[in-house]
Amino acid sequence: MNQQQASFGDLYRQLEPTVLDDLYHNAPVGYHSLDAEGKIMLINDTELRWIGYSREEVVGQMYLYDILPPEQKTRFTDDFTKAQQSGILKDERTVLIRKDGSNFPVLMNHSVIFDEDGQFLMTRTVVIDMTVQQGLEDQIVRKNSELRQLNEQLFVLNQTKNRFIGVVAHGLQTPITNLRLLAAKFRKTAATLTERQSQWVDEIDQTALRMSELIRQTLDVNRIERQANTPHCTEQDVLPAISELLNRFTYIAERKSIRLRLACETETAVCHTDLAYLTEILENLLSNAIKFSPAGKTVWCHIDCIPGQLCLSVSDEGPGIPPDEQVHLFKPFTKLSPQPTAGEASSGLGLSVAKEYAGQIGATLSYTDRHPETGATFLLQLPV
Repeated sequence: MNQQQASFGDLYRQLEPTVLDDLYHNAPVGYHSLDAEGKIMLINDTELRWIGYSREEVVGQMYLYDILPPEQKTRFTDDFTKAQQSGILKDERTVLIRKDGSNFPVLMNHSVIFDEDGQFLMTRTVVIDMTVQQGLEDQIVRKNSELRQLNEQLFVLNQTKNRFIGVVAHGLQTPITNLRLLAAKFRKTAATLTERQSQWVDEIDQTALRMSELIRQTLDVNRIERQANTPHCTEQDVLPAISELLNRFTYIAERKSIRLRLACETETAVCHTDLAYLTEILENLLSNAIKFSPAGKTVWCHIDCIPGQLCLSVSDEGPGIPPDEQVHLFKPFTKLSPQPTAGEASSGLGLSVAKEYAGQIGATLSYTDRHPETGATFLLQLPV
């Protein structure tokens, strides 16, 4: 050890009591010690400044419970008794009362000092002022309360919106159906209509059909948002329902000179599903396939039975979906670059509804390119 180090050591030994005393009294936390009855025997200047008392007023004169709220005195007495036995009392959240009657939140940790015979001498207590943290916690509680109120208001508004959409959509279905019936009646008198009048009748029917499809999709989204439907899946043969569905779409397909074909190598197609949900899914897939297929093409519905699954696929001979757009395919209100081939309207809801319904019946719906540059296939895999 050189002379400089020795000199510093001597200086430190001389200053050590002063340094330690200064560290104790001016620490950023409060320190105090209690005797077995809870009387304050030692306290640092930091804690004295917090509570606003002089040392003469506190040391040997006041008990800790003198500066605790009345409702917490009994709890402290019980906890302090336990601490004298266990030797420690950790993370005690409480409030200290200042001399002027105001208060502030603190966190106290007590450790007990015992003599050689195991008798209680005093505590060594660390006190942390929690004013800033408590303020932040109170602010969080207020913000959470405000957020909860806003969420409740949004919930009420959303319920009102859903009810309004449901009422309006259902109310529109009847007049739109009447329009299609009127168009059908006009077609029966085709011989008396001019070519231009026949075109008008077709336009009325097509417009009503588009409106009907949009309303159906709107009601589907509305039911999903309200979680109004719960699927009831059972084991059943879905082949008759699929055949009937294709028959219903034949008229729409023939108006674009599109052929609908069903490919199924088995006499039954059994799976675990809800038939109403399955029908909604296939209606959306078939409607899209016809919309995006050019005239003279074929839309196929394939049914394959494999172990554990029934696979239903709808394939068209349209443009397919560009690879960079496929990630957005099942998002609501998404309109991609491929366009309907006869100017049909597209809401961008059909595939998102189909995807949601597939998930609700335990099925998976995915997209694959049928072959390079042309055609698309949507595959629905249902559990068996």
